[in-house]
Amino acid sequence: VQAGVSSTDGGERNWNGDAAVSVPLVEDRLGLRLSASRSHLGGYAASPSFPDDPNSIDQRNGRAKLKFRATDDLEFELGYQRTELDDHWG
Repeated sequence: VQAGVSSTDGGERNWNGDAAVSVPLVEDRLGLRLSASRSHLGGYAASPSFPDDPNSIDQRNGRAKLKFRATDDLEFELGYQRTELDDHWG
């Protein structure tokens, strides 16, 4: 697990967080890893044309990976990733 906060002079605060977990499903043969992250980049400019900050970004990411060791010399990995991005530009 990790988290952070930062800021830009004259801009909004930025923050992020990450978490991951690995789970053995069958010892030495099958395992699952899950991870997720979320971040907000606050931006630095304001515009009367936009109700929200036009250059702030919110990002969410999730990943899953399944690893199967068929033999000592043969492994298979299956992965999935999803990212959602909201940049407030519509």
